[in-house]
Amino acid sequence: MKKNKTGRKNVTVQRYPELLRQNPKIKIAHIAGGLTTGGVEAVIYNYFSLMNQRDYELYYISYDKPNREVQRRFENAGFHVYEVCKKKDHFFRSCMQVLKILREHDIQIVHSHMTLICFVTSFLGWICGIRVRIAHSHLAQHITGTKRWIYAIFKLLTRVTSTHYVACGREAAVYLYGQKLVDQGKVMVMHNAIDTGKFEFCQETRMRMRKHLSLEGRFCVGHVGRFTEQKNHGFLIDIFLEIRKRKDNAVLLLLGEGELESQIRDKVKRLSLEEHVIFAGSRSDIDQFYQAMDVFLMPSLYEGLAVSLVEVQCNGIPIVVSDTVTEEIHLAKAYKILSLSDSPDIWAEAVCAWEPSGEEGCVSRSEARNLVEKAGYDITREAQKLDDFYKTAVE
Repeated sequence: MKKNKTGRKNVTVQRYPELLRQNPKIKIAHIAGGLTTGGVEAVIYNYFSLMNQRDYELYYISYDKPNREVQRRFENAGFHVYEVCKKKDHFFRSCMQVLKILREHDIQIVHSHMTLICFVTSFLGWICGIRVRIAHSHLAQHITGTKRWIYAIFKLLTRVTSTHYVACGREAAVYLYGQKLVDQGKVMVMHNAIDTGKFEFCQETRMRMRKHLSLEGRFCVGHVGRFTEQKNHGFLIDIFLEIRKRKDNAVLLLLGEGELESQIRDKVKRLSLEEHVIFAGSRSDIDQFYQAMDVFLMPSLYEGLAVSLVEVQCNGIPIVVSDTVTEEIHLAKAYKILSLSDSPDIWAEAVCAWEPSGEEGCVSRSEARNLVEKAGYDITREAQKLDDFYKTAVE
């Protein structure tokens, strides 16, 4: 492979066939904000756990410090994991670190999961001569004011610097790429699909987990999400305080980690809820924890197509969510939508309306898996679609 005057390797369109002959594995760099048990990470892991590893050499670049347990799981699955500094802390240094990784490993596909700021890594891929630069939209926000115009510029830059457009759902696709590109069929919708068998309800596991977590005879309200502004944990705690006034056996089970965790722990302490809130951290066995829940609560400020909601509905857990969550994910009947302008009192009433949902509860949890599969969220079929997409893109 030729080098330019700076000594860096050039990877051009003409050199790709030769590159593939030398190394038949397709080298893909996934770039995301972090590596925890979050939705984006779960989507990536779910897909590649079913794709032929002999066809790919995989890299994962994280802007946050990876959760060590999750990192080991990705490395065991064949990923090379790298941590780079955050763009907001050291933008130039962060970009140079990403550039170094892309160049040193002759990356052929850059798959950016940063939604609005996909243009940063797509541009870095362009500098390296990488001809397949994928932007992936994982959410849809409703922004007003000055931010609206700034975000409009970010969206334009993403469309210009990226070669392929992917989204988790139609709403997320329209948000980042615009209605016209979606209508023209230029955006591939890649569902946040799951291993439905893994998240299927199991009465035996439910009993075991509830005993393990000391939830026997308790009303368990569950939530999964990183402790960030988006997930709105502060409001969630306000709701739980009202739930406790109605059900003195209620307990809140929180899974995830993040920069706002200490702030939320302080709030729980101020409200004297410490004995009733479980901070379970970032877990790789999250499917086991779903079994113990009676209701799932998600008052997010904004969401794309949240993979946790697919998992929860596969398990048959009743759900109460904010109206900022795309309705594309609304699959089950046991699904209540409320406005964030509604009081915590109204949210608490909606949560408490559900009775504990074991197999004999208000929903048939044993039938939930079929519902999710019919809606197109089974990972087996979706993984084949992504596999074909990658291989066609580098031809």
